[in-house]
Amino acid sequence: MQELAVIASIVFGILLVAAVILLLILSRRTTKTRTATQTRGVQTKGTEASLEFSSREDLQTLQGHVRSLLSSNHRYADLRELPNGFTLRVKGNFWTLGTTIECTVEPVPEGLRGQATAQPRLKTTMVDYGQSGKELLDFLDEIPIDHNLTK
Repeated sequence: MQELAVIASIVFGILLVAAVILLLILSRRTTKTRTATQTRGVQTKGTEASLEFSSREDLQTLQGHVRSLLSSNHRYADLRELPNGFTLRVKGNFWTLGTTIECTVEPVPEGLRGQATAQPRLKTTMVDYGQSGKELLDFLDEIPIDHNLTK
């Protein structure tokens, strides 16, 4: 009986140490990711990240670049073109079950001005660890057009 209590104590101790290590890893990753996205103008509210941008392209050209990106990069999927923008999905990885990115734009004399938002696909996600902002910046960096990220 005492042997069973000793084994249970050892297992509990190992689980406690593993939980602390996991928390340290996630908190370090959160700090790095959030710092990187905040310096580039990404605003976060809960698990949603948003960013205003401008482009010299028109909406059809922008959507064409996004279609081209989806065909060449299997990380993105499910493009839905809208009259004033588009939505797409970033496939999941080890850290997340995927992200939904939505871009809405309006024409201005210089081209387009818009807002891009990203949020976890899983609606019950409570902690994002900065992943939505990272996915949003990665997507905007991969579009082969001139875009100015504005605050």
